[in-house]
Amino acid sequence: MSITRPLDARIRTATDGDRSEISQTLGSAFQADPIFDWCYPDADWRRRNLPELFGLFADVFTPHGTTFVTAAGVAMWSPAGVDPVPGELVDGFQASLIDLSGSYAERVGELMTVIDASHPLDACAYLQFVGVRADRQGEGIGSAVMSPMLDECDREGAPAFLVATSPRNRSLYLRHGFGVVDELRAVDAPPMWAMWREPQSR
Repeated sequence: MSITRPLDARIRTATDGDRSEISQTLGSAFQADPIFDWCYPDADWRRRNLPELFGLFADVFTPHGTTFVTAAGVAMWSPAGVDPVPGELVDGFQASLIDLSGSYAERVGELMTVIDASHPLDACAYLQFVGVRADRQGEGIGSAVMSPMLDECDREGAPAFLVATSPRNRSLYLRHGFGVVDELRAVDAPPMWAMWREPQSR
C-alpha cells in the first residue's frame, strides 16, 4: 500500500519539552470526538481540561521514544513488547486521571476497563492517540505523523493495534492497513473499534 506523506521531513521524535505542544494539539484534536464527548459531555470542561489530560499521557508515553510530532499533529505509540504505561507508573497515572476527571471519573473507569480488555496478548506496537489540531485536519498530517512507527513495524515485522474512537478515525486507519477485529462499547457510549495491522511489504 502506497501512502503519500508530504510532511515526513518535518516529523521528529518528541521529548519532554514537547509536553505543552502535545497537550494542546491533542486537546484540540479530540474536542469533538464522539467518545470524549460522551466521557466529558460539558464542552467547556473539555476546552479547559483536555490539554492537561493529554499531558498525563505524554508524561508516560514520551519516554518510550515513539511519540512523534509534526506541524499540528501528534502520534503517541508504545513499541511492541513494551507496556503502554510502565507497571511502576500505573497507580499514579490512574489516580491522576481519575482526579482530573472529577465527576466524570466513573465514565472514565468504564471506558478504560473496556479498552484494556480489548488489548491483544500478542506483542504489538500500540497507537494510543493520533490527533491533528482542529483547524488543520484533512491535510494529510495524521497520515504523515503515523508513518515513522508504521514504517518501523514493517521493517521489524511487528504487528500494530489501536482502538478507533470515531468513524472518521476508523477510515484513516483502514487506509493504513488496519482491519477491524471487534466493536467495543462502554455502557451507553458510542461504538469504538479494536483494529489490528499485520506488517506489510512496501
